[in-house]
Amino acid sequence: MEAKDYYLNLHEQPEGEHEIHIRGCLYFPAAENAEYLGRYFYAMNALAEAKRRYPSWNINGCCHCCSEIDTD
Repeated sequence: MEAKDYYLNLHEQPEGEHEIHIRGCLYFPAAENAEYLGRYFYAMNALAEAKRRYPSWNINGCCHCCSEIDTD
């Protein structure tokens, strides 16, 4: 298993959530909206970091690159 670089989209989606993406995802946000979360083996670690930074935000995984943490 290889560690991946995870990013949080700072731009809120129409559904009211902020998505986590892996670098290289086709739906990766614009550079000014992408906050680096870190390099992890598991998306759950990136989700935990994003929730630590933004506890009041609704955060979800991208259904294309982080399906294991996508709750939609």
